[in-house]
Amino acid sequence: MQLLILIIAAYLFMPVIGELYLLLSGDMVVAGDVTWQLFVNNLIYALIVFSIVFFLYLKKEINLISFLPSTKDTRSLRRMLVIMIIFCCFVFIFSGYDYLFKGQNRGDIRVGFGPLGFLYKWITIYATPLIILLTTIIFITNKKISKKICYVIYFLGVLSAFFTGYKFVVIFTLIPVFLLLFYKKNIIKVVLYITPIVLVILTFTTRQVMNYSSYNDAFYFIIHRMTVMSAFGTIGVWNYFANGVDIDQSSKLLYNLFGNTISEHVFGLKFNSVDVLDSNLSRKITYMVYPNWEKAISGTTNVTVTNFGEAVYILGSFYWIYAIFSGVIISFFLNKIDLFIYKGDILRTCMYYIFTAAVILSWLNSSSFLTLFSFPVFLYMIMSYCFLKFILNTKIV
Repeated sequence: MQLLILIIAAYLFMPVIGELYLLLSGDMVVAGDVTWQLFVNNLIYALIVFSIVFFLYLKKEINLISFLPSTKDTRSLRRMLVIMIIFCCFVFIFSGYDYLFKGQNRGDIRVGFGPLGFLYKWITIYATPLIILLTTIIFITNKKISKKICYVIYFLGVLSAFFTGYKFVVIFTLIPVFLLLFYKKNIIKVVLYITPIVLVILTFTTRQVMNYSSYNDAFYFIIHRMTVMSAFGTIGVWNYFANGVDIDQSSKLLYNLFGNTISEHVFGLKFNSVDVLDSNLSRKITYMVYPNWEKAISGTTNVTVTNFGEAVYILGSFYWIYAIFSGVIISFFLNKIDLFIYKGDILRTCMYYIFTAAVILSWLNSSSFLTLFSFPVFLYMIMSYCFLKFILNTKIV
């Protein structure tokens, strides 16, 4: 659980560090001016959320993995191996080949999926991490299974994530491994162990994916991306909407409940039109502050609007209400993961984990709180539940 706490801290404080760097260095960004007022308020927001999460984390005494080996573990591993081969081929065909061999832009590939985009996202963000989590549970609890199958599944999972062209997907895929392997470790040890591993993986994949000439350049980009660039959209929100917007404007975010496809067919909101921007804060700020507005319209580029940025946009100076809400919600799901790890309940552990990783962490970084209740997420979770039941329980004659 310490790992998820660290990830949450990174999402909250990295943009603050980026703002501080811009203030001290005097560097400018096209998103607008960075002021001490922005820095202080963003810091206050991050401290409120993290204090709630960390306080409730310290109150818990549960810190034990209670999963038990099963006679079905070998069967489950074989199923996951076959599924992972299929997933890896699917991702390569639909994005990896075009990205690696044709040099197509990742954003262009993403928006070109059409209806298959729903399935693609489920495979890469939900199903593959679930397979990695299940594999890790079996790996650490059953000494009789073939470790080679586990290693092959891990390799295919990372390879599949690499084919997406997005560095965060690679790390996202590996989080379940680190989560359980370092579950009982001291939080300081977790930082010392995991930070170098993550930075090495990110540096390597960044150089390969973005064709940097050296690992030094790739490493500098990673640091810049995690700090300054993570604050980019929030800077834009602060410069344009520091006092928040009225209820009529913020209510348009409700379209996030339905997803792009439903909103387009039912409400007539065209994905690549100016009209849709008010329903998606990230794309709206991209359109307002990013140098290439055409990419904002097409959806191929989105700047990061953090949890704090959305809080300011909706509530203005009352962003602290949003911070308390965020802290409570995050703590609830972290506690549930801990509880079911302690109880040894694999199915519920997986379900709460994937919602936390795929939805909660995404919300912290760059999506709307309405995605927590959205129809697409509901479908993703139903598909994930059926997927887990198939792997763990279904008999195939």
